Amino acid sequence: MRIKINSITQLGAIAKVVRKNQDLSQELFAATAGFGERFIREVEKGKSTAEIGRVFRQLSELGVNVWLDIPDSVSQQDILNMLEKQNAGSVVIVKDDGHD
Repeated sequence: MRIKINSITQLGAIAKVVRKNQDLSQELFAATAGFGERFIREVEKGKSTAEIGRVFRQLSELGVNVWLDIPDSVSQQDILNMLEKQNAGSVVIVKDDGHD
């Protein structure tokens, strides 16, 4: 599945769903991916840094969309529920037809 997103909050919510779908705790994911747990928590909560915030704003101003290819094992409803829970706004979901 592909999802059009336009904020770090949406990105964080989706990252959290995907991590949980893979049965990874924040601690294990941080250790195996080489990140600090604090960083994982902050991203999943949608904490915007000046740099990433500027990147999204700049891309948006340019009409560039950011799409995520989500594994088929992740439920669309789980993603929509997390986005709503985190007040992340609406997204455009496009079912992958198998073509690039």
